[in-house]
Amino acid sequence: MDDKKQALIVDDEPNMVRAIERVLKSIGFETFTAQDAFEASVWLEQISPTLITLDIMMPDLRGDQMLEMIQAMDNLAQTRILAISGVSRLQLNPLLHHGVDDVLQKPFSNEELIKKVQDLTMS
Repeated sequence: MDDKKQALIVDDEPNMVRAIERVLKSIGFETFTAQDAFEASVWLEQISPTLITLDIMMPDLRGDQMLEMIQAMDNLAQTRILAISGVSRLQLNPLLHHGVDDVLQKPFSNEELIKKVQDLTMS
């Protein structure tokens, strides 16, 4: 078994998914993508990713509901969660008390994403 880091990108915006995926692949991640909660739950039954990037504002499921689903899965206890959203920092910060490891506000630079991911996964 190789030790390649895996990331699940959960976002309903295809352009955002591609942008995040490109950056994560550039720093050595194997990536999986989900555009809704159903796809995410299917992946999470099959893999235990190192990192989940989670869009908080998706049409089918709120971020807090997705967090509850992730937290209920024993195989994800070590998974780091980076919440990504276009909502204000004030709205994102409470997520840090509900299981999210860090937050990133859209729009963001590739460098900001890389720094957050490395801070979360290199420790």
